[in-house]
Amino acid sequence: MEYLNHVQDKYFAELVDQPGFKEDLETFFTGGRYNHTKEELENRGAKGLANDFAEHMRFQSQNEVSALYDFNYVKNRDMPETGKLAFGRLMQAYDISEGGGDGTWSSTAEGAWDYARAIGSAPTTIASVATLGLGLGPKIMAQAGLKATQMSLRNTISNMLAKEMSKEAIKEELKKKYTTQGLKAAAGTFAVEAGVGAYQGAAVGETKERLAGPEGYIEGFEYTNADLVSDAAIAGTVGTTIGTLGSIFDTKSYNRTIDLVTDVQERGMKAKLEGRRAAIDKLTELGSDPDQVRQLADPIVELVNILRKRDLGTKAPLDADLVAEGDKILNDMMNPSVDKFLTPSLHIDTVRGITAAAADLKDVLEIRPNERISSAIMRALQPQGRNQPPLITTMDLDLMAKKYGLSPQQLSYTWLADLSKAGATLGEAGRLSQLMKNELGDLNLLARAGVSTIGEAEAEGIMSIARQGKHSKHAGGKEWWLTGAARTLDRSRIAFMTSQLGTTAANTITTGGFLAIDMSDQLWKNVFRSTVGVAAPDGTVKRGWIKGNLSTLKGLTFNRGEADAFAMLMSDELPETYKTLFLDSMRASDVAGGNSYIARASRMANFLNTTTDSLYKQGAMYGSVDRQLRENFFTTGEGFKDLASFLAEGKSLTELPQGLMAKAVDDAKRFTFQKDYRKDTSIFGKTASAIQRIHYKFPFVVSSLLDMPFPRYMANHLETMYDYLPVLPHITASGGVGKVFKKAGVIDDMFKTGADRHARGLTGTMLVMGGVAVAAQKEGKIDYDKMETETKSRADLRRVLGPWASSALIGDMIYRKVSGLPLGPDFFESIKEVIGDTGLVSDFGQLNVDLLKDIQESATKLEMTEGLAKQLGDITAVFSYPTTSARDLQGQINPEAAGNPFTEDALRGVGEPYKNKSFLEDIVHKNTYINQAIRFLPDYMGSMNVLDNNSNLNGELDLKIYDFFSPYPRGSYNPINRQFGIATEHPATGLQAEITQLGLVPYKLTRKNPNPTVHYLADFIAARGNPRVTHPLDKLPMWEKWEIYKSVPLEDKRYMGKSYMELTDNGDKASALKEFIGKEYNNANEAAKNLLNRKGETPGGKREFTAYINNTYIIKQKELQAVNRSYDDVLKTYPKLFQGYTSAEKYLQDADDLGTYVDRKQHIMKQAQSLLD
Repeated sequence: MEYLNHVQDKYFAELVDQPGFKEDLETFFTGGRYNHTKEELENRGAKGLANDFAEHMRFQSQNEVSALYDFNYVKNRDMPETGKLAFGRLMQAYDISEGGGDGTWSSTAEGAWDYARAIGSAPTTIASVATLGLGLGPKIMAQAGLKATQMSLRNTISNMLAKEMSKEAIKEELKKKYTTQGLKAAAGTFAVEAGVGAYQGAAVGETKERLAGPEGYIEGFEYTNADLVSDAAIAGTVGTTIGTLGSIFDTKSYNRTIDLVTDVQERGMKAKLEGRRAAIDKLTELGSDPDQVRQLADPIVELVNILRKRDLGTKAPLDADLVAEGDKILNDMMNPSVDKFLTPSLHIDTVRGITAAAADLKDVLEIRPNERISSAIMRALQPQGRNQPPLITTMDLDLMAKKYGLSPQQLSYTWLADLSKAGATLGEAGRLSQLMKNELGDLNLLARAGVSTIGEAEAEGIMSIARQGKHSKHAGGKEWWLTGAARTLDRSRIAFMTSQLGTTAANTITTGGFLAIDMSDQLWKNVFRSTVGVAAPDGTVKRGWIKGNLSTLKGLTFNRGEADAFAMLMSDELPETYKTLFLDSMRASDVAGGNSYIARASRMANFLNTTTDSLYKQGAMYGSVDRQLRENFFTTGEGFKDLASFLAEGKSLTELPQGLMAKAVDDAKRFTFQKDYRKDTSIFGKTASAIQRIHYKFPFVVSSLLDMPFPRYMANHLETMYDYLPVLPHITASGGVGKVFKKAGVIDDMFKTGADRHARGLTGTMLVMGGVAVAAQKEGKIDYDKMETETKSRADLRRVLGPWASSALIGDMIYRKVSGLPLGPDFFESIKEVIGDTGLVSDFGQLNVDLLKDIQESATKLEMTEGLAKQLGDITAVFSYPTTSARDLQGQINPEAAGNPFTEDALRGVGEPYKNKSFLEDIVHKNTYINQAIRFLPDYMGSMNVLDNNSNLNGELDLKIYDFFSPYPRGSYNPINRQFGIATEHPATGLQAEITQLGLVPYKLTRKNPNPTVHYLADFIAARGNPRVTHPLDKLPMWEKWEIYKSVPLEDKRYMGKSYMELTDNGDKASALKEFIGKEYNNANEAAKNLLNRKGETPGGKREFTAYINNTYIIKQKELQAVNRSYDDVLKTYPKLFQGYTSAEKYLQDADDLGTYVDRKQHIMKQAQSLLD
């Protein structure tokens, strides 16, 4: 192109008048990388396109994802060569020019803004800012152990105070350590950023090298090792600088944490020492009766051992000799200088306190033979007779806890220890179940009375560990072991489903959206508070606006130091609640416990999810406590005005308003979709809780047989979706209706107020209005859960919309109704998706009740059935799911490896022994199993020819799934985007847009051919065309034929000679479109069969023909079975035609070679037809 000879000393945009420049710009922007329409080209003009290309190049140089997009584009053989050629010439012109724009001040400012956006939107920049300067790798590793780090900091400060170091000295020492860690982390940041920079530089360099060559390509370009080192150094320096700016904020937050925790620990030290002295005095008083001391200590020692096993995964059996351990703990309790944690959640002072408290309780309570302390306390809290007071009150228990320096939850360890001892001494599972049924009821009553903070879940877990450890060899022990192993396998399998980076990214985006929704809710509540007002305790109505809209956001950012300090305070005073909230739960499901290799692997695979999960819950906890304190102070004029003032005064959690912590925990779980519904007595809550209990107790029942691997998330998903519907929350919130609903058991959420329901309903209304606006932009041509990008690709948002997909669907429905577009006969399919789709397991085909049938059938036939092969393949595939990140990166670099694999057995029997196979050989050569099992693995092995049996069919290696309406393999468009939480699809064809606009579901418009070989080829021909035929129209793919068909008069008389474009009735359009697709897909199936039959006549096509016949043989066999006949019946009916054979299997096994084997199958099928006619 001539413009390349006039670039020198010119700005890029000054080339607009040069011959060929505008043409190359238009070719590039319509050539696959972008997909501008003719109207868009006209609107932008030559100068606008030149500026757009300059923006593109700025992003390529500063944003690693843009560089990978370009690399994928130039390597993709499906992209037009004309677009790539134009791209190469334009890149060369841009590199030679003085820069983008035209050299004016406004152009320079525009360029600076482009660079800023490119850098700011790069994943490495987002990671550096989000991790506040410590670098992606180092920070993630640090945050993964966030809760352990908080405990360590708390313990370090406590130990320093015990050594009588001053507050100032402690703060100075810890801040100095943090500065040192920051310097080490900066080095890690440089390494990470330099590595990514090198990768990005290599992608850009390889893109240019790929386009290097004559006739308009970039001439003489070579990306050298020196270029690689230079790019790495620049990226490392820039990344570290950006990260360091963030670390200034992080250091400030950390210092704030140190200040607050040190102050709190110092104030608590006096009470701690007083409690220690009181406990030791009580134990010394009991020292004269060693048997009584031992009797009190034994349950405590048992509990310590159980908590060690639970918290540390210790392998020591619980039935080991506890006498020596008990003596050691007793000696430590009596020694005032011993100050240590026995488990991560149990300090020696807590053990001293609960032992002393147990002694006091025995003095007060009239404990009956074989009665648990929990039962005795519950009885003692009741009036002892007519006009007789209780033996003990809740105030007495509070004073007892303070006397020994215990929090209410730490005092609860007293009856938990007694319960664990009972669980360890029972010999049979039935007796344990009865104990759990009785005692857990008492614990629930104590919890409702405000005496115990130990819930049913914690108690069940403690007793189960005790039972398993003590009696693994007793009656029922084998049953417990099998159940435990099955539970570990099931929970590990589920954990692997959420183990990829894309899941963490999607969860982060969803929760980020929830953050904005949370702010909207608080805004509406403030509106209500300012207008309607709230009732004060004195009966007056108070009106006003209180702060707190940004509390959760602040807990995650500016006030993170305070959030950390509050979490540490919680870990000290509410250790079990802290553990349950931060250490046991995950967004998708509880990660497998235990120390087996598979359990540890599942936890390791999910450390990113666990990390982000804990951070969001901590921020939500902070936001909830801060808002509740503000609301309480506004209403009563008493207490703390906000969380900052509470922390500044160094108060105990016991001094917070009653019920505040319970609501805060509920809010944190709600924010991360982890409510367990244990205390929800509504119909919905009881159902959700029951399903979760079944899920925990009976592995695979809920997760597999009910196709519900994430029942807790599903329940949260449904409740949240309901909360944000525009109308229903208002109805249930209204006084009279709300009371009726509550009495009927429809609603019973103790933490959800009428103001909450109103606020969420109004936020939901805003979301629906947004859905209408978005739908109007898409004009019905794009699905409700997708968005069009600047390249005309479609971003699939279902994974990140979560429960708010309902808002998008309702908005789309309203737009369609107003615009006269049909909802479509399959519209309710979308409603079903919104209600039931968790957005987490779309890659997996779930197990079902057919599994047992498949196993039985395979065992009977001594061969792997197709059903069992698919089921086992799905089970196996789950454990390779973490490798999808590598698979998507590989697909981005090598487009030939991108796309979802076709896993049906399209090449059945090819390359395997055709006779005398053992059962194990049948498994090894079962293509369905192998294809299902390896579909998540990276495609590094030459299109997986080593493993993948679906290779080299119709000239295609590594078969992919094709849709009839698009020429590209499904899932092949920039696959790296899946790891950012949002998958993208190729730009929609005209046929695809028309299907969407009419509200039709593509997979329901065609009938899949039962023969996998035909199925693949028919889809391929429909999507890509059939070059082997002679008629020009028949060569075209279906989506290109559509562009011709829609303008041709329709043959059916009911359309009165009109073309599709002339039809005005949407019903007629839908009918005509279905007829076109049905006819063309049938043609594609016939073309596939003809192609396979022709291949059978050529030496080079025997491979595909053999697979075709093998699959057809199985289909015909099923048709015979449907009329209670078999292939043996065929041979017995026509003995002369089959040389006297009466067994079809024997007839086939006696074939001399593969060709004869295939011919005999065809012979059998031909005669079988007579039995079917």
